[in-house]
Amino acid sequence: MSVSSEDQLSIKEGFSLINDYVDRQNNLRYKTLRQKNELKHSFNLILLVGYSYAIILFLVVGGIILFRMLGKSYNGYVFMLAFLLIVVYLYITEKKFILLGTDNHKFRDNFTLMIGVFIVYVLQGYVHIGTGTFNVLGVFFAILFFLPTFHTNQLIIDYFRKANVKNNSK
Repeated sequence: MSVSSEDQLSIKEGFSLINDYVDRQNNLRYKTLRQKNELKHSFNLILLVGYSYAIILFLVVGGIILFRMLGKSYNGYVFMLAFLLIVVYLYITEKKFILLGTDNHKFRDNFTLMIGVFIVYVLQGYVHIGTGTFNVLGVFFAILFFLPTFHTNQLIIDYFRKANVKNNSK
């Protein structure tokens, strides 16, 4: 399922929604309990999405940079750091799917992300070939495995937007 550009949340809209949420904390006392819970629920979900994006970014970009800067003698430390970040990511994903109320795609998202990270780390840490094109194509191929996670996060962002529009228009 493809998301059109008009359905995506722009950075400006995202900041606007977050600022509106913070500004309206005083107005929450005029909301029903259901509306308060839905707004808090959607805000917690969007925070988890942000954390998962930050971890993914650090796993890929940080891993590539650390492999290049530290060299082969420190590969074990980079893999250990990646393992710890993946554990944190799995915990965040677990919380995200609990708040979402489903775990239909939890295994798929976690498994494909780990395959993508594995490809990046093997290509950068063990099979690093000096050809830049090969490395870029390998990372691009690995990022394709992140698409299910990105799709789930986009669904959560859409839920956040709809919950805020619905509960703040009344």
